[in-house]
Amino acid sequence: MQFPTRIVAAAFPGGLGLLALGWCAVATPALATSTIGFEADALPFATGGYYASAWYGDSPWRYRAVIARTYPPDFIVGSGFSHLRLDATALIVDRFIGAQAQALAGPWVGAGVER
Repeated sequence: MQFPTRIVAAAFPGGLGLLALGWCAVATPALATSTIGFEADALPFATGGYYASAWYGDSPWRYRAVIARTYPPDFIVGSGFSHLRLDATALIVDRFIGAQAQALAGPWVGAGVER
């Protein structure tokens, strides 16, 4: 089992789509053609919610499924709202590019759908 280290990651929600750019370093053996992994995010847990992400990588592609729930604190929610709950599910496809793409490492570009 391998755990990715995200050095830089940004996501730009756009309607039903999601575009992400980033960098991922994974200790993948040079001969491996496929891997699986799991991710966790501390923010949803800190607010009383949850986060789970699993991925399957088949060089140079990675397929991810994400489910999350978070409760933003009332002080950051606009007036007229309280006890806000945010739920998200997403299916994302990443394409690694560059010299380390076959090892599922280095820069990547991703797109997907989010609900």
